[in-house]
Amino acid sequence: MITVPTGVALGELATRLQADDSGAVKREYCDMFNAAQGEARRRLHEPLPAPDFETTAALVTGTQQCTEVIEAVWNALHP
Repeated sequence: MITVPTGVALGELATRLQADDSGAVKREYCDMFNAAQGEARRRLHEPLPAPDFETTAALVTGTQQCTEVIEAVWNALHP
């Protein structure tokens, strides 16, 4: 569970998520990361040189983690 410290200025992303009572901004970010993940997964099925494969696999993992962070931060800001 993420806790939001009091008295600490939030960054731009957290500020946008805090003001997002409807979840529209959260969905916008998650949709963006999910689309990038889907494209990267598609590329993994293509013949790629080893360095490109590793980069693309890292993108799949990274975009999944980004979605998890967005969800966790939004949930912490909207208990």
